[in-house]
This record gives sequence, C-alpha cells and structure tokens, in this order.
Amino acid sequence: MIGFVRGTLLEVGENKCLIETHGIGFRINCSRNTLSHLEKNLKEGENRVELHTTLIHREDVLELYGFQDRTEQKLFELLISVSGIGPRQAMKILSSGRVEDITSAIVLQDDAFLRKLSGIGKKRAQQILFELKEKIHEVAEAGVPRKPVMKEAVSALMALGFSPSEAAESVKIAIDNLGESTDLSRIVEEALRTLAGKKGNL
Repeated sequence: MIGFVRGTLLEVGENKCLIETHGIGFRINCSRNTLSHLEKNLKEGENRVELHTTLIHREDVLELYGFQDRTEQKLFELLISVSGIGPRQAMKILSSGRVEDITSAIVLQDDAFLRKLSGIGKKRAQQILFELKEKIHEVAEAGVPRKPVMKEAVSALMALGFSPSEAAESVKIAIDNLGESTDLSRIVEEALRTLAGKKGNL
C-alpha cells in the first residue's frame, strides 16, 4: 500500500497530476479540488508537494488516487464502499462539491444537495445516504453541518445517546420549522419532540 507520495510536481492535467520522487514519476488521479490546490502551488513557485494516496486494483491495472488531505481521502473511501460506486464516479462526486458540504449533506440526509452533484440521480442519492448514514462520522469533519448552530445541536443530541443520523435529521427538521436564527435551546427542544414522536410511532 502506498500511503502518500511526496516529491516534485511536474504536471497538472484535467484529472491527474504527475509527481516525481527518487527518479520515479507517479501519475495520480485527483479530484478537481485537489488539482486546483496543486495548480495554486505551481503558480506560487512551490513544486514540492505531498498527497495522501489510495491504491486501487482494477482488473489488470493499478491506479493511484491522490488527495490534498485525509478528510477528502476518507470520504473517497466511504463513497467507493457504496454499492455500484467505483473510484472514477467517486472522484466525479468529489470534484462536484466541497468535502464539507458533501459530508454535511450525508449527515443531514439531504438528498436534494447530492442530486446536484455529477452523475447522481434520486435513487443513487438515497442509496448513498442509506449506506453511509452510520459511517460518515469516520470522516474527520463528519457530523459538522454547514451552520454552527446545527453542529452544536447535533452534538448535544449525540451526547444524549442519539445516533449521528437521528440527531442530524431531527435538527434539520427543527431548523426547517423554526428558522436558522432560532437559539440553540429551542432547536434542541424541537428536535427532541421530533425524536419522541418517531419513537412513539414505532
């Protein structure tokens, strides 16, 4: 397993980069976000780079996928664990949005956001949400929704013993009902009502 590649950045292409280290050139598949980061380094005259990498064995081919940080890499690895999503589609997804926004969408079970990403229809979006809802906490930024009050409310509910997906879904409903400007205590109270109602219907 090649855990990372550190060396001299020689090329940045449409979906790959070329890094030379100890006389060996590694052609690495990257998301648009990582490639933009590398392009910025080149423009600033910094060609010494390091990418976290995941090696994928596809039929008779070994392909190396590179990431600017562990958070993007972990999200990639979670995406390819979903039935029917291969590494290339996972890269398209990562190239279509920010890691924190994709992570938040999964935490909040927001299929509408996922459907805006490249190659994801309603069925695929729902599949991603279903298969990753209990795994997404493995990502470093998992469970961190896009608004600070959401993060605090989700954390409060998780401290009470609710799962990340239960907490995130109930907080989303509470904020949809009350508005984003509502204070934390009211959001948590409304979310608890939602959770109590669901348990009462079981």
